[in-house]
Amino acid sequence: MHAPASSVGKYGGDIDNWMWPRHTGDYGFYRAYVGKDGQPADYSTDNVPYEPKHHLKVNKSSVDEDDYIMVLGYPGRTNRYRTALEVENQFTWTYPKAKAYREEIINLIHDSSAPGSDARIKYESTLASLANYAKNYGSMVESYNKGTTLSRKQELESNLNTWINADTALKNKYGKALNGLNSLIKQDQQTQARDLILGYLNYGKMYSTANRLYRLSQENIKPNIDRKRGYQERDIARFEQGMKAVNRRYDAEIDQKIVLAMFKHYVQLPKAQRLQSLDMFFGVDKNFNEQQFQAKLEKMYQKTELNKEETRLNWMKKSSEDFNNSNDPFIQLAVATSAERKQLEEANEDLSGNIQSYRPKYMAALIAYFNSKNLPVYADANSTLRVTYGNVKGYSPQDGLVATPFTTLEGIVRKDTGIAPFDAPKKELSLIKEKQYGEYAKKELGSVPVNFLGTLDITGGNSGSPTLNDKAEFVGLVFDGVYESIIGDWDYDTKLNRSIHVDIKYMLWVMEYVDGATNLIEEMDIVE
Repeated sequence: MHAPASSVGKYGGDIDNWMWPRHTGDYGFYRAYVGKDGQPADYSTDNVPYEPKHHLKVNKSSVDEDDYIMVLGYPGRTNRYRTALEVENQFTWTYPKAKAYREEIINLIHDSSAPGSDARIKYESTLASLANYAKNYGSMVESYNKGTTLSRKQELESNLNTWINADTALKNKYGKALNGLNSLIKQDQQTQARDLILGYLNYGKMYSTANRLYRLSQENIKPNIDRKRGYQERDIARFEQGMKAVNRRYDAEIDQKIVLAMFKHYVQLPKAQRLQSLDMFFGVDKNFNEQQFQAKLEKMYQKTELNKEETRLNWMKKSSEDFNNSNDPFIQLAVATSAERKQLEEANEDLSGNIQSYRPKYMAALIAYFNSKNLPVYADANSTLRVTYGNVKGYSPQDGLVATPFTTLEGIVRKDTGIAPFDAPKKELSLIKEKQYGEYAKKELGSVPVNFLGTLDITGGNSGSPTLNDKAEFVGLVFDGVYESIIGDWDYDTKLNRSIHVDIKYMLWVMEYVDGATNLIEEMDIVE
């Protein structure tokens, strides 16, 4: 195995995430071992390196501007065929609101814990996740506001309706496709504020832990096949690990403040959308008194035993009757609200199922329209194997600025502060200053390329996929996209969507000059 130091592999960290120019050496090489018969085997000193029937050749010449490149990978999910109604709501309500909630929790954690404190350390992974998606949502909205996604969606639907209404047979077949789908979507949007807030309440560990444990007791009485996913026998080991991990990401003071902050949003909902059982438990069915609510919450945190690992693990084995008789306040809250929460869950699942079953009618109309215009139709990403192709190409992120398609070693030095995440290894910095490029320098750049841009259509799930040239030779790894292309999950803009790749020349240079991993280079099938 070889992987560079984290100060190479994560150079720039979250600050440079989705940014260009980029100087990240995000790669790793692994050697797989098998039994002497070539079959999978447990660890043994007798195991031998696996020799596959096929392997990628490494082209150390890498790529030039405008070169053809392609990536084989498993992109997660895209939403390219959502209706204009869905798109507008997502970018003008869902993303802004979710971003605001995430940033509120981030600020709350920062204000409640000093850097390096035990509480802050416990919430570092939570902060990273919250910040990552907050930045993602912000970029989504910014790209949406800059671009023409909605107007093009609306134009498409207008053209689709014109095409359908011009023919009686088409009207009979597809006339209700779009309006019928939008009718269901509007129904779903009516409760989106409540659903989002209830989701963010789950950042309260005691609240969500009690709910999950009580749900487990209810699911356990069912035959395994009838249990909800996450509560089946195959899920119990992971469930148990989750219970064991609670305290690693939990501080009572912060947890309480998160619940209070989200509950203050919850009580602003129309009363008809609130949970009667939740209101009654906290005594806010008539009015909300923040001081009284906070006092009750403090007593709950003082009395609960769910902050102990042993207690949580013991509750995994208990019956619903045990929960009903419990004196733990968070268990009592879970029991009191369970029936209503489950009712909402089932209603949401039913509506979601209706939307999913109706969506193919709209897609059938859309596909028929595209076919009539001889336009290509491609499927949304769904975590299955895809090949995406394009070219090495820069872009103009805003008026007056042009981003070139390559970054070089010198950019690492210019960014370096000696403090993470801009703390490249001293040896690397010394080699760059001495211009020790070896055979990996690119003549046109006068240095070793670090990252390059491509026009490839990628999304979450593609990271780490091999980048190949027109001969299917390995020239890099794709690991990110630029800030302006995050909206690519919803819309691909040929002018702004760019993928970011770590260049094979940089990988080989780090392996040989920085880490001395020449033994691995010798094993590679390298061509020029």
